[in-house]
Amino acid sequence: MSKYEMNVLIVDDDMRSLEQSKEKIALYVPSERIFTATNSVEIMRIVGSVPIDLAFLDIEMPDTDGFFVADYLREKQPKAESVFLTGHVELGAKSYDYDPLDFLCKPLDAMRLQK
Repeated sequence: MSKYEMNVLIVDDDMRSLEQSKEKIALYVPSERIFTATNSVEIMRIVGSVPIDLAFLDIEMPDTDGFFVADYLREKQPKAESVFLTGHVELGAKSYDYDPLDFLCKPLDAMRLQK
């Protein structure tokens, strides 16, 4: 399987979920092109220094939320696409106000991710 040559950002405050997401995304994107952040300081550092093509954003985090990150990313890198991640399906409807590429439930399903 060929991998997509794109820079991917994964934002999640839960290390277990972050690692699981990274493992699944690495099936489709070279691991050296996957950047991870667990808080807003790391997000700002990465977004300020790396061109992001696709961001997987956890919706609920202690110091920020995925909706704020989507707005921040859209402002700093307008071409970047976002996919929201959550364990709370009821947040899916709100996520579409931010025009995401998709909304996925955690843990990520490799087949759904491929689509």
